[in-house]
Amino acid sequence: MVVVGGMIAVGAYLIRRAFYSLELSDDGFAIRTFGKKDYRCASFAGYRRFMTRGRYGTDYRYVLVGSPGQRDVTIHLDKTGFSSEDRDRLDRWITRFPDLESADLDREEAERRERSLHPDSGPAPLSRERARRIARALTVAAVLVMACPYVLLLTSFTGTAPAFAVRIAMGIATCLVLPAAVALKVWQPDAFQLGAAIDARLPPSVAIAFTLGSLAPIISAVFGYRPVRWESAIPAGLAAAALVGLPLFRRGLRRVDRTPRILVSAAAWTLAYGYFAVLTLNGALDGSRPALLSATVRDRWETQGRGHSYKLLLEWRDDQGTTKSLAVPQRVYARSAVGGEVRIAVGPGALRIPWIAGVLPPE
Repeated sequence: MVVVGGMIAVGAYLIRRAFYSLELSDDGFAIRTFGKKDYRCASFAGYRRFMTRGRYGTDYRYVLVGSPGQRDVTIHLDKTGFSSEDRDRLDRWITRFPDLESADLDREEAERRERSLHPDSGPAPLSRERARRIARALTVAAVLVMACPYVLLLTSFTGTAPAFAVRIAMGIATCLVLPAAVALKVWQPDAFQLGAAIDARLPPSVAIAFTLGSLAPIISAVFGYRPVRWESAIPAGLAAAALVGLPLFRRGLRRVDRTPRILVSAAAWTLAYGYFAVLTLNGALDGSRPALLSATVRDRWETQGRGHSYKLLLEWRDDQGTTKSLAVPQRVYARSAVGGEVRIAVGPGALRIPWIAGVLPPE
């Protein structure tokens, strides 16, 4: 179903792009896809230019910012569907609107001059160069932190658990990247972005750090700190997502960030982060001795391919009776048999969410 849905979405996008056309006039413009939508120039306060550098070259789009009561409208000219003459005509036509980014830069420069004349008026805004260095450093840190989940992934297949102090350090580092990105957005919402970089005048975005900061706890929770029951972490996960998401959406997103794509993406990543960060910290900060339970092997199999792994379908008795398919080290798989028993270590969890600390061979 996921593959079919993806194929339908790609097909709808290609058809929509094939029928896309743009009509420009002195007092308005019209966009045609499967229908026609007319707009008046007087309904918009200005424009912002978005530039994206990809594998096949530089692409750009214009976002016309609507006046009160008018939604923003995006004009996107695909290089494969429009000639250079069409793009030049759009560049000339768009200049009838104020360039809001230039106005923002002029205002920032005026504020900087005002603060230089009156040093006691408040802290100076963050310079572009300093913002660029901070964003680059955070992105590098996020890439390095992504090694932590893969250490847990490696240990899950070898059966050697890292030391408790190492688990704490990796768990905290894994869960700190996204709050750091949010803190930068709340501290300087105009300097750091979540969306694509706008032209070359603004510093790089923190989108990479934001995404990696959401992804790292997912890998850690799935391969290192898997809960006995996934639904048990939902309340704490929603609370953690709210702690991170409310400051971001209330104070950290400026107007250029408030596009439907960025809002939906930020909300989805924040919810995923809250849920899996709770699971990661629940296991990483749990220093108690796990309980050893006897589990019956209902089935066993190997998965071939790039990631050769060994799986056991285990059933053990607890409050409700649990059956789970778990990846185990080769030494545990070799000593197991269908109908036999193995030992499963279940930790109580630092947040009182039971989690699977490992699978041991029978005594």
